[in-house]
Amino acid sequence: MKDSNYDFLSRHYSLFNMLDKVRFYKAIWSNNDELLNAKLEDTFLTLADAVKNKHIAVVGNARSLCTTSYGRAIDSKDIVIRINRAPMFSEFSHGTKTDWLALATTIEKRHFESLSTKKLIWMSHKRKRLKQWMMEKPLYLFPQELYAEIKQSIGAPPSTGLMMLYWLSKTSFASLNIYGFDFFKSLSLTGSRTEDQVPHDFKAEQDWFNSIKNSRNNIYFYN
Repeated sequence: MKDSNYDFLSRHYSLFNMLDKVRFYKAIWSNNDELLNAKLEDTFLTLADAVKNKHIAVVGNARSLCTTSYGRAIDSKDIVIRINRAPMFSEFSHGTKTDWLALATTIEKRHFESLSTKKLIWMSHKRKRLKQWMMEKPLYLFPQELYAEIKQSIGAPPSTGLMMLYWLSKTSFASLNIYGFDFFKSLSLTGSRTEDQVPHDFKAEQDWFNSIKNSRNNIYFYN
């Protein structure tokens, strides 16, 4: 009888998992944020409270950061946000702390877990790139309407880093400290593509950044 009950529960659990996978793939292929957010503990909008009165570091992937000594300063901030695969050339230049990961590309689960990040923010408007294991993490979906707003504002698909800075610029942080952003002048640590091989308009992004930086006295840019 015990074995019979175990087999029944096992089959039931397997069926439930299969149905859950079907719902997941249906949601990501249809870009249905309502279905996806229903499975998550919190929505992206709750993150505004998390950064309130906090000292924030956003660490980009410019190669030029490798020649600096900002690592300790980066790790001293309340919240450290890294971009995509979060390459860290050295503790001296990049630090080691990753509180949030802003991701718009593929990443191996093992690499993600090695970062010990507290929050995973899916930045890409293409939800079909989500992996099911990500749903088991503290996952937040960057709003598609905000992506569209940024794209219209700068006239091109925005980079992951700019999307995060754009959102942060509307929040009540104590300070925003920006490292590893040179708008592709030194290229990226995560690839070998040149500026004309990526879909972003880095001049427009830099112009937007300069306007925001000059409008607030608690944004600091380190290059």
